[in-house]
Amino acid sequence: MSEAPNMLPAIDILMCHTGASFLDACQELGVDPNEMSEFDPIDSEDK
Repeated sequence: MSEAPNMLPAIDILMCHTGASFLDACQELGVDPNEMSEFDPIDSEDK
């Protein structure tokens, strides 16, 4: 099982408190942004 969902709070903190973009936050944490898109609640509503 992927650890991607567990990284969402860390990505959120980087984005909110440092102003990093989603891609920059993923890169900083060593997470594949494509893997994270499966768990993006905004994208999943449009599908």
